[in-house]
Amino acid sequence: MICLNCSQILFAMDNLLIQFNPESDYGLQVNEEDINKCEKCFKDIMLNDYYFEDENEKEDVEFDLCDRLAIEISKQIDSCSNCGHGLDMKDLQASLQVHFKENDEWESKFDSYHIYTTLENLITEFTIVEDRYYDDIIDCLRCPHCGNGGGARSKDTMYDEKFNRDTEVYTKNEVHSFNYEFYGEDFDEIKSHVRFIDESISIEKLIDFRDQYVRNPIFIREHEVFDILYQKIEMLFSKKQCLELYRSKRFFRAQINTLGNELYSEERMWNAPDYLPSQGRYNSHGQTTLYCSNDEGVLKKELPLGNNEEYNYAEFRVLRTLTLMPIDTIFEDFGEFIYDNGNYKGQMSKKYVLTNIIEMICKRIGFNGLAYTSVKDPMYVNYNIFNFERDVDIEMIYIYKIA
Repeated sequence: MICLNCSQILFAMDNLLIQFNPESDYGLQVNEEDINKCEKCFKDIMLNDYYFEDENEKEDVEFDLCDRLAIEISKQIDSCSNCGHGLDMKDLQASLQVHFKENDEWESKFDSYHIYTTLENLITEFTIVEDRYYDDIIDCLRCPHCGNGGGARSKDTMYDEKFNRDTEVYTKNEVHSFNYEFYGEDFDEIKSHVRFIDESISIEKLIDFRDQYVRNPIFIREHEVFDILYQKIEMLFSKKQCLELYRSKRFFRAQINTLGNELYSEERMWNAPDYLPSQGRYNSHGQTTLYCSNDEGVLKKELPLGNNEEYNYAEFRVLRTLTLMPIDTIFEDFGEFIYDNGNYKGQMSKKYVLTNIIEMICKRIGFNGLAYTSVKDPMYVNYNIFNFERDVDIEMIYIYKIA
């Protein structure tokens, strides 16, 4: 009997906000006894926890999940060496060889422009998985532009080389960097819109929306951007295009305590009472929510310690499936609206307006919370839980500190 926490592939799925349904998709069993011990990590497998029967079942599930990870990782690829920017780079290489072949300058010139990522580095950059999974993931990877790689066999790709760890691909950021490096001031790309699901919203309208909310939030529902946000989020909820935290799923919360003090009480480790919280990225002033993470380690980055302080941790378990909106997967390029570092003492922080409104809409529609990439470390994911009942939807199972 092996607990789900012992699967690093599952942890990587978490961090990429990929849905995992242990029972309906993989037929995993539920523990019907009070408490069992995981044979790998020796942690408790509690009543109604999902588990792997043995290492063989664990490996079968993980092999299938490698394919799902590959699909998500491939979204980072703009093109491979077989298409798009990759073909442009081959043309550039040939051109430089012709013009600079006599003094061999072409190689250094080409290297200065040739900005790329190997598939091994791409996996390392976007996921936290053990090296032993890399080849299985790469076997499933395909270029989203031309379909090359990963066993893709068609009349157009049947003679292409199979992807391996050293295969060179080009991300959107690398293509963007090349354009600025190669074309310099002649390359002009001014972002005028951001994408929200399938809707394009002008930055001008978003700024107006944000500023009107700061001036007078009461009438913000009359703004056309509010109407777009509400309708699209409602559509996601009705079509179940969301992230569900399955029953028995664990997550963590941290609070800073004075070094050597007694552990905080259970009540203290839950979310604060209404009216106390200050404005945060995903809560308005005075609105309480349960901020937590799928990993206790990243909480140290979220909450840096001062002198004579230590962390108290709480581990939670999901009792009923929680429906979260994965905010990072439905927006594109709206970071400037939430990462603004302006000083807003004594007034509402503009940098949180958009996400505050999204949180309020999600709460009204019926989501249990939001899932989003950690600002402090994008390799991990955080949850902001609302619309829940203690010990019915979520229970606190441990309070502890690490020496």
